[in-house]
Amino acid sequence: MIALLLVLTPLADFVSSVWPLQPTEMRWRFASTALVAGFLFTPLIGSLIGVLLSTFLEQKMVLRVIGVLNVTAAVLLFVMLAVFAFDTLQLKRAVPPDSQGQFKLSAVRGGLKLIVSIVATSWLGLDAIKLSRTLGNVQAARQKPRMSGPIVTGSGR
Repeated sequence: MIALLLVLTPLADFVSSVWPLQPTEMRWRFASTALVAGFLFTPLIGSLIGVLLSTFLEQKMVLRVIGVLNVTAAVLLFVMLAVFAFDTLQLKRAVPPDSQGQFKLSAVRGGLKLIVSIVATSWLGLDAIKLSRTLGNVQAARQKPRMSGPIVTGSGR
Protein backbone atom coordinates (compact mmCIF):
# COMPACT_ATOMS: atom_id res chain seq x y z
CA MET A 1 0.00 0.00 0.00
CA ILE A 2 2.83 2.39 0.84
CA ALA A 3 4.56 1.62 -2.46
CA LEU A 4 1.32 2.38 -4.32
CA LEU A 5 0.91 5.64 -2.41
CA LEU A 6 4.47 6.64 -3.29
CA VAL A 7 3.57 6.17 -6.95
CA LEU A 8 0.07 7.68 -7.05
CA THR A 9 0.34 10.67 -4.69
CA PRO A 10 3.01 12.59 -6.68
CA LEU A 11 1.16 11.85 -9.91
CA ALA A 12 -2.06 13.25 -8.44
CA ASP A 13 -0.14 16.31 -7.18
CA PHE A 14 1.33 16.81 -10.65
CA VAL A 15 -2.05 16.59 -12.40
CA SER A 16 -3.58 19.06 -9.96
CA SER A 17 -0.63 21.44 -10.55
CA VAL A 18 -1.02 21.52 -14.33
CA TRP A 19 -4.83 21.49 -14.50
CA PRO A 20 -6.50 22.37 -16.83
CA LEU A 21 -4.65 20.21 -19.33
CA GLN A 22 -3.53 22.10 -22.45
CA PRO A 23 -1.40 19.67 -24.47
CA THR A 24 -1.69 21.74 -27.66
CA GLU A 25 -0.06 24.77 -25.97
CA MET A 26 3.73 24.66 -26.34
CA ARG A 27 4.47 26.74 -23.20
CA TRP A 28 2.20 24.52 -21.12
CA ARG A 29 3.92 21.38 -22.47
CA PHE A 30 7.36 22.76 -21.66
CA ALA A 31 6.40 23.84 -18.13
CA SER A 32 4.46 20.68 -17.32
CA THR A 33 7.21 18.40 -18.66
CA ALA A 34 9.85 20.24 -16.63
CA LEU A 35 7.55 19.95 -13.61
CA VAL A 36 6.80 16.23 -14.06
CA ALA A 37 10.53 15.54 -14.27
CA GLY A 38 10.80 16.71 -10.68
CA PHE A 39 7.91 14.49 -9.57
CA LEU A 40 9.36 11.25 -10.98
CA PHE A 41 11.79 10.19 -8.28
CA THR A 42 9.20 9.42 -5.59
CA PRO A 43 7.21 7.10 -7.89
CA LEU A 44 10.50 5.39 -8.79
CA ILE A 45 11.12 4.70 -5.11
CA GLY A 46 7.57 3.35 -4.84
CA SER A 47 8.17 1.07 -7.82
CA LEU A 48 11.43 -0.15 -6.34
CA ILE A 49 9.70 -0.95 -3.04
CA GLY A 50 6.98 -2.77 -4.99
CA VAL A 51 9.57 -4.85 -6.85
CA LEU A 52 11.43 -5.70 -3.65
CA LEU A 53 8.26 -6.70 -1.80
CA SER A 54 6.92 -8.68 -4.75
CA THR A 55 10.19 -10.55 -5.01
CA PHE A 56 10.32 -11.25 -1.28
CA LEU A 57 6.68 -12.39 -1.21
CA GLU A 58 7.15 -14.33 -4.47
CA GLN A 59 4.30 -12.52 -6.23
CA LYS A 60 5.24 -13.30 -9.82
CA MET A 61 2.22 -11.62 -11.44
CA VAL A 62 2.54 -8.40 -9.40
CA LEU A 63 6.22 -8.29 -10.29
CA ARG A 64 5.43 -8.68 -13.97
CA VAL A 65 2.75 -5.95 -13.85
CA ILE A 66 5.16 -3.55 -12.13
CA GLY A 67 7.76 -4.39 -14.77
CA VAL A 68 5.43 -3.78 -17.70
CA LEU A 69 4.19 -0.51 -16.17
CA ASN A 70 7.78 0.69 -15.72
CA VAL A 71 8.78 -0.19 -19.29
CA THR A 72 5.63 1.56 -20.55
CA ALA A 73 6.51 4.59 -18.41
CA ALA A 74 10.03 4.60 -19.88
CA VAL A 75 8.62 4.67 -23.42
CA LEU A 76 6.21 7.51 -22.53
CA LEU A 77 9.03 9.44 -20.86
CA PHE A 78 11.17 9.01 -23.97
CA VAL A 79 8.38 10.48 -26.10
CA MET A 80 8.03 13.32 -23.57
CA LEU A 81 11.76 13.96 -23.77
CA ALA A 82 11.63 14.22 -27.56
CA VAL A 83 8.67 16.63 -27.46
CA PHE A 84 10.37 18.57 -24.64
CA ALA A 85 13.51 18.97 -26.77
CA PHE A 86 11.52 20.29 -29.75
CA ASP A 87 9.47 22.62 -27.54
CA THR A 88 12.69 23.91 -25.95
CA LEU A 89 14.18 24.73 -29.35
CA GLN A 90 11.02 26.50 -30.48
CA LEU A 91 10.46 28.43 -27.25
CA LYS A 92 14.08 29.57 -27.01
CA ARG A 93 13.42 32.24 -29.65
CA ALA A 94 10.42 33.60 -27.74
CA VAL A 95 12.19 33.95 -24.38
CA PRO A 96 13.50 37.45 -23.60
CA PRO A 97 17.31 37.76 -23.41
CA ASP A 98 17.30 38.49 -19.66
CA SER A 99 15.39 35.21 -19.02
CA GLN A 100 17.51 33.00 -21.30
CA GLY A 101 19.75 31.77 -18.47
CA GLN A 102 16.83 30.59 -16.33
CA PHE A 103 15.12 29.07 -19.37
CA LYS A 104 18.26 27.11 -20.35
CA LEU A 105 18.74 25.94 -16.77
CA SER A 106 15.14 24.71 -16.61
CA ALA A 107 15.50 22.94 -19.94
CA VAL A 108 18.79 21.22 -19.02
CA ARG A 109 17.58 20.26 -15.54
CA GLY A 110 14.28 18.90 -16.91
CA GLY A 111 16.02 17.02 -19.71
CA LEU A 112 18.57 15.42 -17.39
CA LYS A 113 15.89 14.35 -14.92
CA LEU A 114 13.91 12.79 -17.76
CA ILE A 115 16.98 10.94 -19.06
CA VAL A 116 17.82 9.58 -15.60
CA SER A 117 14.18 8.58 -15.11
CA ILE A 118 14.08 6.82 -18.49
CA VAL A 119 17.19 4.81 -17.60
CA ALA A 120 15.88 4.00 -14.12
CA THR A 121 12.38 2.97 -15.21
CA SER A 122 13.77 0.90 -18.08
CA TRP A 123 16.22 -0.89 -15.81
CA LEU A 124 13.65 -1.43 -13.06
CA GLY A 125 10.99 -2.61 -15.50
CA LEU A 126 13.21 -5.01 -17.42
CA ASP A 127 14.70 -6.41 -14.23
CA ALA A 128 11.23 -6.88 -12.71
CA ILE A 129 10.10 -8.81 -15.79
CA LYS A 130 13.28 -10.92 -15.69
CA LEU A 131 12.79 -11.55 -11.96
CA SER A 132 9.18 -12.62 -12.53
CA ARG A 133 10.40 -15.24 -15.01
CA THR A 134 13.10 -16.43 -12.63
CA LEU A 135 10.59 -16.53 -9.80
CA GLY A 136 8.26 -18.58 -11.99
CA ASN A 137 11.05 -21.09 -12.66
CA VAL A 138 11.86 -21.33 -8.94
CA GLN A 139 8.20 -21.88 -8.07
CA ALA A 140 7.89 -24.57 -10.77
CA ALA A 141 11.01 -26.33 -9.49
CA ARG A 142 9.60 -26.37 -5.98
CA GLN A 143 6.40 -28.03 -7.17
CA LYS A 144 8.13 -30.82 -9.09
CA PRO A 145 7.92 -34.10 -7.26
CA ARG A 146 11.33 -35.35 -6.29
CA MET A 147 12.37 -38.83 -7.15
CA SER A 148 13.41 -40.53 -4.00
CA GLY A 149 14.68 -43.98 -3.51
CA PRO A 150 13.58 -46.32 -0.79
CA ILE A 151 14.40 -45.30 2.69
CA VAL A 152 16.85 -47.77 4.10
CA THR A 153 17.65 -47.82 7.72
CA GLY A 154 20.12 -50.09 9.23
CA SER A 155 20.06 -51.39 12.70
CA GLY A 156 23.80 -51.54 12.70
CA ARG A 157 23.81 -55.20 13.87
